[in-house]
Amino acid sequence: MEFQNFLLIFVVTITSIPLSLGRPGSENIQPLFLTSLIRTNGIDQARQAAQVKNLPNAPQLLSYAGYLTVNQTTNANLFFWFFPSENKNAPVTVWLQGGPGSPSTFGLFQENGPFVVHPDMSVSFRNYSWASMYSMLYIDQPVGTGFSFTDSEEGYVNNQEEVARDLYHFLQQFFEMFPEQLPNELWITGESYGGRYVPAIAYKLFQERATSKMNLKGLAIGNGFIDGATQSNYADLLYEIGMFDEHEHHQGHKYEKKIEKYGKEKEYKKCYKVISQYVLGDNNVTSLFFNATGSKNFYDFTKINSKDDSSSTYLARQDVRTAINVGNRTMSDGSKVSEHLLEDICKNVKPWLEELLNEKYQVLLYNGQLDIIVAPALTERLIQHLHWEGAHEYKKSVKKIWRLQDEPDDVAGYIRSHGNFHYVVVRNAGHMVPTYQPKASYELLKKFTAGELDG
Repeated sequence: MEFQNFLLIFVVTITSIPLSLGRPGSENIQPLFLTSLIRTNGIDQARQAAQVKNLPNAPQLLSYAGYLTVNQTTNANLFFWFFPSENKNAPVTVWLQGGPGSPSTFGLFQENGPFVVHPDMSVSFRNYSWASMYSMLYIDQPVGTGFSFTDSEEGYVNNQEEVARDLYHFLQQFFEMFPEQLPNELWITGESYGGRYVPAIAYKLFQERATSKMNLKGLAIGNGFIDGATQSNYADLLYEIGMFDEHEHHQGHKYEKKIEKYGKEKEYKKCYKVISQYVLGDNNVTSLFFNATGSKNFYDFTKINSKDDSSSTYLARQDVRTAINVGNRTMSDGSKVSEHLLEDICKNVKPWLEELLNEKYQVLLYNGQLDIIVAPALTERLIQHLHWEGAHEYKKSVKKIWRLQDEPDDVAGYIRSHGNFHYVVVRNAGHMVPTYQPKASYELLKKFTAGELDG
């Protein structure tokens, strides 16, 4: 199993689908490179060129898509799809998918974007889309993810500092192209391995606050894999839900001791190898998790297999790719991205999260109750290791039962908060919370960004 499959269900691998889908001669259609267009023709022509028109089988909605170049030397280009809100003062909310190597277009179609793709390739509006509250910006990143690409091996990132560098260059150009969005609140959100990307770019924005006018307010991370060596203690959980017996439980603890040891020694490749043997599986080697459970799904312990992703087939169509300005580019399987980030999985981005908390940025961590790979217990373990000025008071805070406003007889989840930090467990949700509980995740983000997340 490829590493990019680790933290995002439904593998998106469509490069094998032939280019013949769509009109004849479409293989000559070129991607839309906006950086050079902005420099030579200005933002008005760039925006006109980037506007998505005639999206096949889809209802009309104003959006923009194309490439911004983050490194001219390596021809490193990040693909984005932007849905501006009709409310000119709406926050700009960035969505960063995990993986590493999973495209944010997955989140757009499968989780919280305005569109849903059906098996017959028809497209309809999503109920409880985050795009009805915010101006949503989906970025395929790091370079090499999804439709994003580079011409050079040096264009791939190897750590979160480089992730933040490229995203910061991207956002500088984005707000140059859409200057009316610059005064609006900026929220960075993401999921899974995105739990590393989100603090990385948020911390970079904090560092650049003296010269940047970007209005960062906070960050929200769903089922975030923030500290690999800390968040890999699966044995107790799997034993308690009946997926491990006592022998497998004992084996799991042995793996965990090795993971913790290699993490402390900064032997990051060895650390990743043990995690792969324990849970992920890699290079045709099955994991203890698979051998013990027979499950190929560590995103929802109530299910064994995952389902198909219609959006990957839709995005493979040439008429779709023409509409979103990627031209003849096909979607990467993300393997090169994950290869370059192998040593990153066991590293720790907690210090950035801690400093952001101390600087009073709003921070939300939320978890699906049914997840295994970043289970609530593993996020709780992470939180107990967070050192920030409100940590002591947070540990004294009382968990609240969370009910949706119009469903008072049901329980949506559980909230624990202190000051600018909030942790929420969403009931009956797996790894991709908005997919499982769209209404609850919608209300959760709405309350969080409005400063009303009190349970």
